Amino acid sequence: MMRSDGLLALTGVLATALVWLMLGTAHAAEGEPGSFTWTPSLKLASIVNDNVDYEKGAGDGAPGMRVRPRLELAYRIMGLELGADLGADIHQYSQADHQASDQFYRAIGWAELGLAPGLRLRFSNALTPYPLRQGRPTDEAANMVQTNRTQLDLRWWHELSNDQEIELGAQAAYFWSEKFSERVPQNGGGFVLDGNFHANYWQGLLFAELQMPVASRTAGYIRGQVSYRSLKEDSDADHLNISLVAGVRSNILPKLDLDLSGGVGLLSFEGLDDKLRALARLDLRYQLDSGWSTVLEAHHLFSVDLIGRDVLESSARIAIEKRFGTATAVELGTFITRFEVDSISSDPDIFGGAEIKLRRQLTRIFQVALSYRHWWNRGTFGSNDFSQNRVVLELSVRL
Repeated sequence: MMRSDGLLALTGVLATALVWLMLGTAHAAEGEPGSFTWTPSLKLASIVNDNVDYEKGAGDGAPGMRVRPRLELAYRIMGLELGADLGADIHQYSQADHQASDQFYRAIGWAELGLAPGLRLRFSNALTPYPLRQGRPTDEAANMVQTNRTQLDLRWWHELSNDQEIELGAQAAYFWSEKFSERVPQNGGGFVLDGNFHANYWQGLLFAELQMPVASRTAGYIRGQVSYRSLKEDSDADHLNISLVAGVRSNILPKLDLDLSGGVGLLSFEGLDDKLRALARLDLRYQLDSGWSTVLEAHHLFSVDLIGRDVLESSARIAIEKRFGTATAVELGTFITRFEVDSISSDPDIFGGAEIKLRRQLTRIFQVALSYRHWWNRGTFGSNDFSQNRVVLELSVRL
């Protein structure tokens, strides 16, 4: 059964999409092709999963399927850009009442307007599924919750002397989620399981970034950011988040992209001591002429999760891809992530995994992919440790 909030949002965006279809057709008739585009697609996947509920050890397995219809729309006219991304994400396993069988809806709409040279205003509304628990698979219904984020962005960009650039931005957002079960603190201490918890919050954000050239095809940057989040159901999780980072972006080689940065972040919760942590990030992408390419990512982040707990995250990921001609590719990737919830805890959770995927472009429209993935979790509290193996055969159709 479709959620009422999802139905309302999806109906609104579909109505808007219908107007854009009519506008795009009219402009095409007037000799303005290209101002309107629409791209339908569909993904059908057959899944074999040996632990769909993330149970301790191996757990119970089940075969299932995943269906993802999608329609992307874009329209431009006189400095105004409109877009929509509509679809559904349907998960169904062999037992009809299985908790991993669920459906989610995707209704993203946005409008962006150039107000003046370098000044842009963007409004967006995104009804999408969102990962419930950090570290667990982000593409499975057992770890998804339906959410909606309404956001207003104002950005100003300006080129300074000596090829320097400055960008300033402000953001206001409201986020809501459907209900889910969560442990919440009680007055006087202890926790109780709330089966009707909503991760709703208001958020405001300001940032400034200065970029300057330091070498050929290489730029350095300094970015400062401050945000405040107010949670509707848990005022103790209201917090101020401040970060300052410096880094370098480079494509000094034609097929190499590098982004390296480091800095500090501070989280300030109501009634608690401020928490200061180091931040670091490395993103490296390199492509060789022989069809090989690699991606290396390493992050050390200090952030807040869906329900308002501060999380210290350290992660590393590497992926290698080999292309065989223009139609076939094989990709192998592995990752490891360490989470510390409440950041001071001596009981970290560690997640890791590996995936191998074979893709084949059958025609311009059809693509088939076969993948195997292993995912595991280890922590001090062994009761929620799990191991999961999953095989997916997926057919993609893109018109």
